[in-house]
Amino acid sequence: MPDIFQILTEAKIREWQNRPDNANSASPPAQFQQNSSFEKQLLDEILTLTTSAKSADEDTSERNLATAKNLELQLMVILEKQGLNLTARRIAEEINELRSPLGQNAQKDVGPK
Repeated sequence: MPDIFQILTEAKIREWQNRPDNANSASPPAQFQQNSSFEKQLLDEILTLTTSAKSADEDTSERNLATAKNLELQLMVILEKQGLNLTARRIAEEINELRSPLGQNAQKDVGPK
């Protein structure tokens, strides 16, 4: 005697196969940004927050920079877990270059010239 779950599964498959042709084509799932990875969305948000901090008042600027720093940390962890260490380093350099005119993370030359 067939299992009840097997019978239900077969019935669902037959029901799905008997649907009209236009119902078989599934629409793609909704996305936050079309064709954009989560990492790219994080990077875009970091760049937006960092850039907007330049023209904002002091409190808003500090808040935006703190949020951008948290998102940057998340992005670095994700990239390093995926084994993309060089990509993570290059993105961190780009973010630091963007942030440096703000007086954030400015590197001082300590050694002889």
